[in-house]
Amino acid sequence: MRQLDNWHPDGTPERPMAPTTITSSIVTDERGTDSSTALWPLVIFTLVLVVLVIAAGLVYITWRHPALAAPLGTAAACVTVIVTIALSLGRR
Repeated sequence: MRQLDNWHPDGTPERPMAPTTITSSIVTDERGTDSSTALWPLVIFTLVLVVLVIAAGLVYITWRHPALAAPLGTAAACVTVIVTIALSLGRR
């Protein structure tokens, strides 16, 4: 009995596929531009939206619970310092 996965429905054997080579992992569109560059504005926009939602939540918590203003201010200052240091080290 023959193996069905190597045969076409008309009864002829399937030819082995020619080996393929991948020359580049960068996908280009019909204009020849790199499609990964089109992704950066979307990533930046998403990050800005996330930061705005978190900031709005912190403002709301501070408004509803004024006693948390000092701890949240200290936490925001610490996060700002850490992000600034990380970005400055990342640019080296």
